[in-house]
Amino acid sequence: MSQVLLSLAGVTKIVKTPFSRRPGFKVGPLHLSIGEGEIVGLIGANGAGKTTTLKLLLGLLVPDAGRIDLMGTPSDRGEWRSTVGYLPEQPAFYEYLSGREFLMFVGDLFGLSSKVLSERVSSLLERVGIAESAQRPIRTYSKGMQQRLGIAQALLNDPKLLLLDEPMSGLDPIGRRFVRDLLLELRSQGRSILFSTHIIPDAEFVCDRIALMRAGQLTAVGTVDDLLGLPTGFEIAAVKAGPGSPSPSLPAVGNSDERFTVRVAPSELTRALEDILGRGAYLVSVSPIRASVEDLLAPKAKEA
Repeated sequence: MSQVLLSLAGVTKIVKTPFSRRPGFKVGPLHLSIGEGEIVGLIGANGAGKTTTLKLLLGLLVPDAGRIDLMGTPSDRGEWRSTVGYLPEQPAFYEYLSGREFLMFVGDLFGLSSKVLSERVSSLLERVGIAESAQRPIRTYSKGMQQRLGIAQALLNDPKLLLLDEPMSGLDPIGRRFVRDLLLELRSQGRSILFSTHIIPDAEFVCDRIALMRAGQLTAVGTVDDLLGLPTGFEIAAVKAGPGSPSPSLPAVGNSDERFTVRVAPSELTRALEDILGRGAYLVSVSPIRASVEDLLAPKAKEA
């Protein structure tokens, strides 16, 4: 059994707005654990309590009840800090510094030696794709570039556990794919990751498990298949071999001179793929058809 790197047991917090008489927003009780080499997505709408949960884990908020363990020790001891990386939802930078200077500053706070730090900063700038802009002031960076810099600083201490708040925020499709690939690469290295998001397809693609959050409560935790069930069918998108090429024998739900889309039952998938490829077409995607995470997150309709 893999080592448990993060554990929440009955964690509860009431977050109150200063100078307001309104009752506070209650988060919890939360029960969740993450093992070594596991990616868990914390999914919920804005205001569901995702950022509050991450702040509780990091000690930025103190729980009213319950226990949090990080790296096998109670979180309030702080022994875990050198082995955990964190990306906030809205990273704040010293914008007059260059990207490289900022990472060198953060690495110095971790106590890394000059040689190790310089090599690691250069490697991370390359890894997140902003090496060519490393000497520019951060104030000249786009939102996507700043997000990549934030990811680099979260990796600077070579963490075993990563806590990422909306890591795909502000990224274009290429940037989102970069983050997805990076998360999978980190998992293959044995690292554990908890990240919050409301971009559901990204979570479905990379997560071993997802934790659904609504109104401060974890309503369900499990694998995508556990929560959504097995696919009821598949949607296949393909590009035709050339103008005038024949369409597949199966009825197409979308068809043009260049591409087509068909939907088939699970038992028909193999035959459909053989038919499509046999006509010289090129596959674009094969997507499962099933209930969506959005359906699970949606508030239950009130009974009449």
